[in-house]
Formats: sequence, C-alpha cells, structure tokens
Amino acid sequence: MTVAADQRLLLAGHEATVDEIERRLQIVAEEHGAGATELRIRADRNVPYSIVEPLLLAAARTGISKVRFAVLPK
Repeated sequence: MTVAADQRLLLAGHEATVDEIERRLQIVAEEHGAGATELRIRADRNVPYSIVEPLLLAAARTGISKVRFAVLPK
C-alpha cells in the first residue's frame, strides 16, 4: 500500500479508505494466516504519522504484526 505525498491512500494503485484497506487485510490474513501476512507501507517521508497510524491499527485489528516501511524516492 502507498501513502501519496498528498496523503491519499493507494492500494494496488487505486485510491482506498482505511476501512477498505482493513477489509482487504482481513481477507488476506484469513487466506494466508495473519502470521504469514505482511503489510508494506510506502510513503513520502513528509507524510505525518497521523496518516500512517490508522493503517497500523487496522493491521493490528486483523492480527497482522509484520509491518515494513519504505520511503518513496523523489
């Protein structure tokens, strides 16, 4: 998933809400197991934590504890 510089949330290249992302995480966790599922967040370094935090909470609610961050190049 990607957090754009303008703070839009993108899942597979399409704009999504935190609720939509959480539903998708739940589906993937059920299919593959929460322990085997990883959330990868790509974001501009200037994105505030308040935008990223709901994604982390959504992962936690679905049992996903593996989270990886990547910074988008300029």
